[in-house]
Amino acid sequence: MTTKEITPLESIEILDSNQQEVIYADRIVNFTFGLATSKLLLGIETASQKQGTVNVTPTKTIIIPTLSLLEALDFMMKTVDENTELKQKITDGLEIYRNRINRTDN
Repeated sequence: MTTKEITPLESIEILDSNQQEVIYADRIVNFTFGLATSKLLLGIETASQKQGTVNVTPTKTIIIPTLSLLEALDFMMKTVDENTELKQKITDGLEIYRNRINRTDN
């Protein structure tokens, strides 16, 4: 088995293309992180009769090389780092999940 040397990209050149498809999703339903590829299962929310619950219908699966996903995460972190308002909103949102993890009434 051969291994490919990993070097961070300086930039990505986006070429004009008519093949772009917009995919909308309300939620990531499932996520699989693998050595070579990662998979995201996306879904659309539908009404639920239970308060505090949302129903999600899976609609699309995206499979992407894991290294490309990591590059995208790096790009997102740089974008957040450059936008103080966005950084604060994300930090506030993460605080909700931090509190859920730390609660003792499970």
